[in-house]
Amino acid sequence: PINELFLNPPVFMQRLLDAGYFLPGDPDNSPFFRLTSFENGRMYRVFTDDELELWANWCRALASPPTSPQPSDPYVDMVRVVQTLRDRQAATPGHSAAMLESPTDGSTHSVAWWFLQPTRDFLDALRSPKNNMIVPGHPDTSAFVTELLAPNGPMGTAFSDPVPGLGKRTGREVTIGWIAAGCPVPPSPQTPGLRPLWLATTVSTTERHHVGRRRGMGAVH
Repeated sequence: PINELFLNPPVFMQRLLDAGYFLPGDPDNSPFFRLTSFENGRMYRVFTDDELELWANWCRALASPPTSPQPSDPYVDMVRVVQTLRDRQAATPGHSAAMLESPTDGSTHSVAWWFLQPTRDFLDALRSPKNNMIVPGHPDTSAFVTELLAPNGPMGTAFSDPVPGLGKRTGREVTIGWIAAGCPVPPSPQTPGLRPLWLATTVSTTERHHVGRRRGMGAVH
């Protein structure tokens, strides 16, 4: 809860960064400042103009030297979107009511439940024809994009924010790119031969794991 994080400002500020509310070096496009705006900000007038400028200066100070752009992987980028939204979705009532059918066993679970599963499984359910949400290769005819992610759709605001680590690309842009690429998802992992996950395990390997959760520091545990 935010009330608890106020007791530890450095951790609170890092959580704000991790959740994508601030884009290092770019206050103009940081979602935090939309929340404090007159037009639609839930936090309008919580801060004085001087305090907002202090937030903006801190955001600018976070800028790092430009680096060469890395090749884009639609699946890895989409994983970033889900990971960014995973914590935020806990307070979204609609996710407890919306349901997705599993493409493997036919069971049905809420979107809130799917957010607690490995991201690979969540995306596999989202792209499944059984759920009539996505047409792989055709974002323009996918209800997930045209209805839910539309600017005025129920998920439009959440997906309009830039995704941490992907420059200024928004969740909507990344999602459209993933769908246009055919909704790539790694093959379902098979339990035999799987290795345990270490803290340094890559995102790609973690998402292929049947559990996908890292535990401990290795042999000492």
